[in-house]
Amino acid sequence: MIDRNGGGILKIFLTGPKGVGKTTIVLKVMMSFDKVAGFFTKKLRNGVLFIPIGKKEKFFIGIMTKNGMIPYMRGFEKAVEFLKNLRFDEETLLVMDELGFLERRLEPFLESVERSVLKAERVLGVVREDSLSFFPFLKREDLMIMKVNCENREHLPEKVLKMLRGSI
Repeated sequence: MIDRNGGGILKIFLTGPKGVGKTTIVLKVMMSFDKVAGFFTKKLRNGVLFIPIGKKEKFFIGIMTKNGMIPYMRGFEKAVEFLKNLRFDEETLLVMDELGFLERRLEPFLESVERSVLKAERVLGVVREDSLSFFPFLKREDLMIMKVNCENREHLPEKVLKMLRGSI
C-alpha cells in the first residue's frame, strides 16, 4: 500500500521454505514498533497452536490425527472471534504468522483475515508457500509477497522495516 506521504508498501507477507527464518524476520521487525496486534501460530507434535499477541489464552486450531493435521473447529471459531474483536490504529503493526493449509476451506476465518488486512495500515505476515492460492486477497496491488531464502534473510528485516515505515 502506498502511504499518504508517497512512501512504500505497507502490507507485506513473507513466504519461503520451512525453517528459512520467516518468523525470525517478523520478530525482529516487531521489536521496532510500539504497537503490535495479531497472532502467531506454532506447530507442535499434537497440533497447531494459535497464539494471540498480548493475550494469555492460547488455543489449538489444528489437531494431529493418524491421517495428518486437521482443523479444530472450536479453535478456529475462537480465532475468528479474536480477529473480529481486534483493535488497532494506523500506528499499529498487524502481525499474522502463519497462514497455511488448515484455513483453506474455513470461509469465516479467511474472511476475518482478509477484513483485518484490508483495515490495517501496516501488515506483516507469513504465508506458507504451498498455501498462497488459498488467500485470493494476497494478489492485491497494494500488498507485496516477499520470498525469503538463505541469501536474503539477513538483510530482509531492515528492508521490511524501511518499507513498513514508508521510507522506501
